[in-house]
Amino acid sequence: MKKTAWISFAVAYLILIAPCLAADLELSFTDQSVSETGFGIERADALAGPYKEIARPGASASSGAVVKYVDGGLPEAKYFCYRLFAFNNAGKSAYAGPVCGRTNATLTIVKTGTGAGTVTGALPVLSTDCGKSICVASVPGNAYIMLTVKPAAGSTFEGWGGACFGTRATCSVTMNQARNVIAMFTLTVPNRPTELGMLSR
Repeated sequence: MKKTAWISFAVAYLILIAPCLAADLELSFTDQSVSETGFGIERADALAGPYKEIARPGASASSGAVVKYVDGGLPEAKYFCYRLFAFNNAGKSAYAGPVCGRTNATLTIVKTGTGAGTVTGALPVLSTDCGKSICVASVPGNAYIMLTVKPAAGSTFEGWGGACFGTRATCSVTMNQARNVIAMFTLTVPNRPTELGMLSR
């Protein structure tokens, strides 16, 4: 059996507003095999292995077809490597790959308190104001994100909670796992007007 297939790897970059996000990695390769019954995909958590078979996609419809496989439900912000082989009843081909990548991590921003405001992130996924009470985004694993708060008119920023702390307007988060960040805003109560004098009858 002749095998000259190549394998490529991509991580989907998603922006989702949802209560939870799955960590998926997508593999794609071009079928250049001859007489294969199917393909085997092996995974490891390091380039050198050890590798363990995780799936056996069937043969593609035709030579030259692009085949995709999604490895879903993985731990967040974790590094994985993959390699590929073709097989039939005569045996296995040589391996294609390996290729490696890291899963995304979920960043959840919760705004609490009687006041209002926005939270802005340095990455494109958070480049617009998080104007909702809860924002959830899938960001690249191990990414370093700088968050900035801006209280609305009539509100003050009281401080951070969760993965951030303190009362400064900025906070940095390393996304080596799922992170929850809380931003607390308080509504400013205006002072009562000063009495200028007594009313005359």
